Amino acid sequence: MFIIDVIPSVKYSLSSPQILTYFCSQKVDIGGLVSILLNRRKVVAIVVDCADAKEKKAEIKKIDFELKGILKVISNEPVVSSYQIELMHILHQYYLFSLGGISKLFLPKSLVRRKTFVKNLPAFPAYNVSKPDNKNIPLLYWSENRLILYLEEIKNTLKQNKQIIFLSPEIQNIKKAADFLSKECQAKISVIHSELSVSREFAEWRKIKSGNIDIICGTRSAIFFPITNPGLIIIDDEENHNYKSWDMHPRYDAKVAALKFAEITGSKIILGSDFPSIDSYHKARQGQYRLIKSQESVLKPKVILADMKEEMRRHNFSIFSESLQKALKEVLSKNEQAYLFVGRRGIATSVFCRDCGYVVKCKDCDVSMVYHSQTQGNNEVLLCHHCGNKMSPPSRCPKCRGDRIKYFGSGTQKVIQELKRLVAGPWGFGDLANSIARIDSDIAPDARQQEKIFEDFKKGKYKILIGTQLLLKNSRKVSLVGIILIDPILSLPEFRSSERGFRLLSRFKFLGEKMIIQAYNETPSLLQFFQNGETELFLQQEIKSRQELFYPPFSQIAKLSYPHKDFNKAINEADKLAETIDGLMEANGLQSFVEILGPAPAFPSCVRGKYVWHIILKITGRTEEVKKILINTISRGWTVDIDPQSLL
Repeated sequence: MFIIDVIPSVKYSLSSPQILTYFCSQKVDIGGLVSILLNRRKVVAIVVDCADAKEKKAEIKKIDFELKGILKVISNEPVVSSYQIELMHILHQYYLFSLGGISKLFLPKSLVRRKTFVKNLPAFPAYNVSKPDNKNIPLLYWSENRLILYLEEIKNTLKQNKQIIFLSPEIQNIKKAADFLSKECQAKISVIHSELSVSREFAEWRKIKSGNIDIICGTRSAIFFPITNPGLIIIDDEENHNYKSWDMHPRYDAKVAALKFAEITGSKIILGSDFPSIDSYHKARQGQYRLIKSQESVLKPKVILADMKEEMRRHNFSIFSESLQKALKEVLSKNEQAYLFVGRRGIATSVFCRDCGYVVKCKDCDVSMVYHSQTQGNNEVLLCHHCGNKMSPPSRCPKCRGDRIKYFGSGTQKVIQELKRLVAGPWGFGDLANSIARIDSDIAPDARQQEKIFEDFKKGKYKILIGTQLLLKNSRKVSLVGIILIDPILSLPEFRSSERGFRLLSRFKFLGEKMIIQAYNETPSLLQFFQNGETELFLQQEIKSRQELFYPPFSQIAKLSYPHKDFNKAINEADKLAETIDGLMEANGLQSFVEILGPAPAFPSCVRGKYVWHIILKITGRTEEVKKILINTISRGWTVDIDPQSLL
């Protein structure tokens, strides 16, 4: 008889024991898989300790509950490595998420769902898995041509018979990197991403676990696959928000997981970017990372700022400034190409009554409905971009019954309509009106449709392509890039809005010979830094302003969210928790290390019929102690997001 400790692969309360004890008739290796009964439910569990019952007699006598037996052994051989078990514990404590919920990240879906026959699983190869003594300082590659820099490190790692994890945030880029590395290194490569079927994912998992793969190329989930002899981890586009699981549980960041995993295994780790995150840049300045910045001689496009207030004074009420109109006419006359970036899809970003000020909002979300012309047919529709609700545009105001309905703001549909009108009319390029296309998630919701539009653009079918950030998925360089309006992006009440705005402009800057940025507010120093190409000065100013306000990297943010269909219930729970946390921090001498912002309603404050309230914690010191208190304080119904992508 054996006593085993297990991690059930299911999310459960943080205040409950995270490791459970059962008895078993046979010895199971640490990392093995068993089936247990938990609250009358059959659950897969990972074994983290197994000892002969005779050695545990004294401990068994002390327990005040009935010790139950497992249902069966699924895999006696380890399914996860000791490295992975250690990483599970680290992520559980870092993200304040149940250990069981974290453990599911490390298992293929077919094992969690018990849909796979798991006999004869490959054993882990017999590599030296002793604790590493060395700690590699992460390298930060600031370069546009990073693949060549990575290649040398990858080849050196392969010569040492060690394995590589190559992470990229976009599936499209992963496939390109895998093809490049397969050709250059003649290596065995496994490609991991969210579009794999359950059976294909399990097949790749088996190959990786057996040690038959040299390089794992994948999106964020690839860091959790059972690599056996890691030597190098590469995080490309390290600043990309898609590394963060912001829309599903657990809300982990693959970059954080990779850095922790490299620390555990002693692997070398490289973070690559053509515009690094402020956090990474700051760590490089502090000596925590080693910065390698290439001095590439890249053609810098001419950047023009168009003041839209001045355009109105000149009685130009068009979406397009005079300078952008002139540049677009030049593109068409010379048979060249251009991109026009628009922050939102649709025709109008809000619909309101000019008599009483009523704004048409979604019935389930506290947000304005966006006016669209349906892609198929000529139907007009108001669409909620949060929940997908649709309604017909009103001919009269639902509140005052007035008929002075105004459509405000410009989306991709509005821009293409206006541009085609100008091209076919005043500009005199009637034969080129059909050479203008748009790309957004309405007209091209999947990768295949997007690729078709980009391919037609490459062949010259389109001269001007109007779109959202989907434009950045195309690497084709053009004569002109126009930013229709930058203000909405820079004016968001987020501490990262300037960084994200500068990065967005920088990525578009690489795609054009000339760039025109339209703005109503030209005063932000950000635009001046960008126009002058002073990227590092911008980063240094941002670091200084964040330090003054104790925002990351000078603190860690925890966002606590409570949704409920009853408005009063949501606000009362938020008030209660904020008061409790404040009292506990004061009682434990931690009040000076935690700033509590809120409670406050989220933005939007209501989504899909539920009111959401936030508490933002800004933790400036003694982080582990603060988190221990939070683990025992946060009750069911609350969502915890550590290092959130948005505070809204």
